[in-house]
Amino acid sequence: MTYQTRPTAVLGLFTLTASLALAQPAPRLEFEVASIKPAAFIKGGETMSVDAGRLEYSNVALRDCIRVAYRIKDYQVSGPDWLASTRFDIVAKLPEGATREQAPEMLQALLADRFKLTFHHETKDHNVYALVAGKNGPKLTPSDPDAKSAGGPGGGSQQIQSSATRSDSGNAAPAGAFSVRVGPDGARIESKKVTLPAFADLLSRFLDRPVIDKTEIQGFYDFTMDVAMEELARGTGGLARKAAAMGANSGKTSDGTPDSGTGGTIIQSIQKYGLNLEGRKASMDSLVIDHIEKTATEN
Repeated sequence: MTYQTRPTAVLGLFTLTASLALAQPAPRLEFEVASIKPAAFIKGGETMSVDAGRLEYSNVALRDCIRVAYRIKDYQVSGPDWLASTRFDIVAKLPEGATREQAPEMLQALLADRFKLTFHHETKDHNVYALVAGKNGPKLTPSDPDAKSAGGPGGGSQQIQSSATRSDSGNAAPAGAFSVRVGPDGARIESKKVTLPAFADLLSRFLDRPVIDKTEIQGFYDFTMDVAMEELARGTGGLARKAAAMGANSGKTSDGTPDSGTGGTIIQSIQKYGLNLEGRKASMDSLVIDHIEKTATEN
């Protein structure tokens, strides 16, 4: 007896095989090798950069690593307080052919493997500030279009340093990044060649609630803010707390004067650019940490 396979059956088998092949998960992106060590120092010097196949984080808090890894904001991370105070030096090599835009996914794997991070998502209502144009309109000057941007996920590199340990020379923020110079009377915050959404994100790290850009202004701009120590001490954002702590122990610059002046408030600083903040409510996704180790597994 001769059997014949129906064409429709063959087609169905092919379709099933193709569907199963498409359903296979993509290989997990991982660093080729990574070194994680407790930070050599706590005060100042925090940097985050990715360039030429290499990730280099110095004196970085795990909270910032989580923020970059999952492309969320600082206020969307809910976990133990030590996430912002326990710091590490991380150096990792990207695999051949990988791009710096893929570094966040590799950070996800590193956090899961080396710090045993597990979490879940929750939607929560937040009090927020809306960054809006003032009643007389914005007063912004576009950035130099030839300025080179700082590389790395999460908005480029960043610096926060005390005037007691560093001079003014070479302290300015590179394009696409920010710097914070802290003196005994306050801080000078500089942000170069950034969009308004990126500037709103920076403000969130100094204030008591998230800041969301509602200006609808396009382009890149430079911002400088001189903020008084009293303002920093009142702030609940991660950078405000750190800057206030550094300022309390900061000495003078080489000529005997604080490098940042007495300053004012965040509101006063942004009003000079024709911008303002309005209190509002918004629902936001939050990453809630279920478990994370305080010490990384061996390199």
